[in-house]
Amino acid sequence: MIAIAGGGSHSLALCSEGTVAAWGYNDYGQPGNNSTANSSVPVTSYGVLSGKTVIAIAEGNSHSLAIVANPLWPAASTTSATMIAGDGAILNGTVNASSNSTTVHFEYGLTTAYDTSVAANPLTITGNADTSVSTSITGLSAGTVYHYRVRATNAYGTTVGTDMTFAISTNANLSALALGTGTLSPVFASGITDYTARVSNATTTITVRPTLADTTASVRVNGTLVSSGAFSSPIILAVGPNAISTVVTAQDGVTTKTYTATVTRLSADLASLVPSEGTLSPVFSGATTSYTSSVNLSTTSITLTPTVADVTAMVKVNGTLVASGADSNPIPLNVGSTTITTVVTAQDGNTKTYTLVVSRLNLVTTYSAASCRGCDTRWLRGLRKDRQFRPQLRAISGHKPDCHQQHRTQPDQRSF
Repeated sequence: MIAIAGGGSHSLALCSEGTVAAWGYNDYGQPGNNSTANSSVPVTSYGVLSGKTVIAIAEGNSHSLAIVANPLWPAASTTSATMIAGDGAILNGTVNASSNSTTVHFEYGLTTAYDTSVAANPLTITGNADTSVSTSITGLSAGTVYHYRVRATNAYGTTVGTDMTFAISTNANLSALALGTGTLSPVFASGITDYTARVSNATTTITVRPTLADTTASVRVNGTLVSSGAFSSPIILAVGPNAISTVVTAQDGVTTKTYTATVTRLSADLASLVPSEGTLSPVFSGATTSYTSSVNLSTTSITLTPTVADVTAMVKVNGTLVASGADSNPIPLNVGSTTITTVVTAQDGNTKTYTLVVSRLNLVTTYSAASCRGCDTRWLRGLRKDRQFRPQLRAISGHKPDCHQQHRTQPDQRSF
């Protein structure tokens, strides 16, 4: 016995095992033993107290009171769903079995009617500690709100957790997009997917920083996964336009959105320079700016065809604007050397000058008369009357053009 209480006509005793004994008058059922017979010896109270554990007692003149311990029902708490992606999710909760074997399920559905019930893992728990439980579900629809809760049942009853909701997001938007160098045009807006930017020729790499509108989505820059709000790895820029793609994949794993930034690395380089006559020396390279070429004396003019490496640049040949890939106006050639300049101006104002020195050469024809004693110089006098050949007659020894001896034509850069 751990407690006793006395009233006007009956007494109560609380036993250590949580039961109650009573004695005395019983005209109103004060002992609680389903009888109205008086008893001078203790009798056990039962009825509403049957199976209960009493922890305190009290009594009045004609009634008795008892405080019983709560039934050992399980405790259950619903927690946030995780791994929400594609068409599935993991439902989570916490259950305390209150030292009684307890089975656990999750209920979910489109409303709080919870039309589907699935077993939790673990399904059965014991002990008197909070235990994490979960279950994986599939077959969900993107963009749909689902209700769910945990349910725990033991011999004393059932406890359900609070209602919680989740949805599989279809949001594939960015909330921001920035470059490490340069400025996007137009100003970023999540609904605009195409942008341009210009950087100097000295900028050989660039980084991109995307920020997700929904943190459950994922983002890749040029195919490489990037954390939201962080810069990508450096991206190598070629001269001219470079298309950089930023692809956002929504939580559903299906919905995607691609943002494209075309970054133009400005340049004042030529991709090629082609004369209409002669051959450049050395072979053309955009990094080499000085060239020479030779043409015959009969070539009185040439054209140049410059092609820019950066389509946004402009090019002039001897001060005259020329379309990239088109022929310049004919450029007169002096006898001897003629210098031609090709100036490329990048969009940022930087310039680069290519110089071509064209040598218009005199040709000297030499005839050997060593074994042709019978030849005379009458044919030579005829040539002197022909203006086309007059400049070429220097140092010619008399020999007919149809002579069997070897005839040689060689360049002579002397002026006549």
